[in-house]
Amino acid sequence: MGTTEKFLREINEAFAKGNSDFITEHVTDNIVWNVVGDCRIKGKKNFRKVLDEMDVPENMQLDISNILVQERTAVVDGYIEVGKKGMKLRRYAFCDIYKLSALKEPRIEELVSYVIEIKI
Repeated sequence: MGTTEKFLREINEAFAKGNSDFITEHVTDNIVWNVVGDCRIKGKKNFRKVLDEMDVPENMQLDISNILVQERTAVVDGYIEVGKKGMKLRRYAFCDIYKLSALKEPRIEELVSYVIEIKI
């Protein structure tokens, strides 16, 4: 696994654990996050605010299927399973497209996220 792939795996694991500090350290000041069909967030301060407001369950399971990197563009896809106590297990498929500032010591400049719930 290359350095960029390792970085993207760490970013996705941080999302699954609700580690806002780690994620925020690895984005540019002018980050743009487009959650398709939901919202578009611009700027590091707004990005951090959204991360802090996310309700990340402790028992979220992340399964990354693919990490593809070409130049400064990368794609990560997979599944997330979420189950809160007393609630039905929910499964989501995701695909994130990243634009990175550089390959050496990368920072996320742009992120486009597609998320759909899978009926199980």
